[in-house]
Amino acid sequence: MLQNLRRFKFDVGGAANLLPSAWRLFRGQQRQAGGADQSFLPAGCRVYAIGDIHGRADLLDCLGEQIWRDVIERPCETVLTIFLGDYVDRGPDSATVIERLASNNFPTSFIPLRGNHEAVMLQFLEDESVLDKWRHFGGVETLASYNVEVTEVMRGRGFKAAQDRLRHNLPDLHREFLEQTCLSYTLGEYFFCHAGVRPGVALDQQQPRDLLWIRDEFLGASESFGKIIVHGHNAVPTVEILPNRINADTGAYATNVLTAVVLEGNDSWILDTAGGAAISLTNG
Repeated sequence: MLQNLRRFKFDVGGAANLLPSAWRLFRGQQRQAGGADQSFLPAGCRVYAIGDIHGRADLLDCLGEQIWRDVIERPCETVLTIFLGDYVDRGPDSATVIERLASNNFPTSFIPLRGNHEAVMLQFLEDESVLDKWRHFGGVETLASYNVEVTEVMRGRGFKAAQDRLRHNLPDLHREFLEQTCLSYTLGEYFFCHAGVRPGVALDQQQPRDLLWIRDEFLGASESFGKIIVHGHNAVPTVEILPNRINADTGAYATNVLTAVVLEGNDSWILDTAGGAAISLTNG
């Protein structure tokens, strides 16, 4: 299944100046998708699921280094990172984040999922009126990262000029990356998406708007979805690991904590950029 994924070169960049991750372990969780003896992922496969980045290239670099070290210390036959979307907006370096990923500058093979913020950015490239809403939830920061003058935008004017300038300044590679992001990905007993799924609808019948935007109906559901949903979109102080879903969005742009939930077999642990001393993990 993963044989066509590419390996990517990783440049640590500024990560060396950041503190190492705090490690927290959640072992042997019994979840609704299966019983105690069921493996949630194929043998020899490990997944790093990364929450919303929102323009924090510094944290992406730091977490990438954590993952690189984790792979060296705990070798695994097949390693895959799944980005859960929302690379742009809010934080200061959206263009740098997209450049990192579009250039395959990461230590593992990866699958980039689309977040609602990428969906809005792509809509703006076709319809300047989208900026009237987008400017209120991160669009101004993204435009500025692509050297688009935002003074008039902040006043509610100049939307067409901003669209023209972004179209000019956005590298083809960045646009191609954004357009090729996926809405969901399934591996083993996990279903990965940005926001969540609509309860009562089969996973293969989920609508794009729900995968990108759903919130309360999904977060309040306690029933099994058929697989464990791994998602972001709803910022929480610490990772949520529930019987039917895992939320990896720890509000990186505001908290300085970007998180990867690591899944292997029936085990899961966390790498993040919170800092602190590393804790050795055992099989106990």
